[in-house]
Amino acid sequence: MLSPLPNPLEVAVSVGVIAGIVLVFILLGYLIYALLNAEAF
Repeated sequence: MLSPLPNPLEVAVSVGVIAGIVLVFILLGYLIYALLNAEAF
C-alpha cells in the first residue's frame, strides 16, 4: 500500500469520486436555490 508514487488508476478514481461528489452538491444547491426562488414569486 505504501509506495513513493501513487497508482495513477487510484488517483484517477479518487479525483473522479471527489469531482462527482462536488458536482452532486452543486446540482442539489442549484435545485434548492431554484425552488426557493420559485416560492418567492
